[in-house]
Amino acid sequence: MIIVHEAWAVTWEAADRSTLTPKLPELSGAMFFPTWTPGEGIPKDAYDPDHMKTDSRSDEEYFGRTFWYFLVVGIPIISILLISSCVCCCVSNSRSNRRKKAAARDSIVQPNSVNRNTT
Repeated sequence: MIIVHEAWAVTWEAADRSTLTPKLPELSGAMFFPTWTPGEGIPKDAYDPDHMKTDSRSDEEYFGRTFWYFLVVGIPIISILLISSCVCCCVSNSRSNRRKKAAARDSIVQPNSVNRNTT
């Protein structure tokens, strides 16, 4: 079993920055970065969402990801819908045929029994 503790949210007052060691990096209000090693700086605008560079992925990568999602999610959903539609149609057709046969069987007029004992 793997146990993972809840992440800590570390905050500090602006006045406390000068007394903290090691020196904290300069952060904007909305900056988010995954890790920081004490003593290392953070490149300017590297994790600032206001100044983040546009995504440099090519169209082929997006096509690949979209195609992968289609294979993993789309194909199973489409398959389930097609199979359930076929099952519903077969069940409906079978019930319809059964009803028609029952109606035909009920509508057949039974021949009157002939009395052979005539006097």
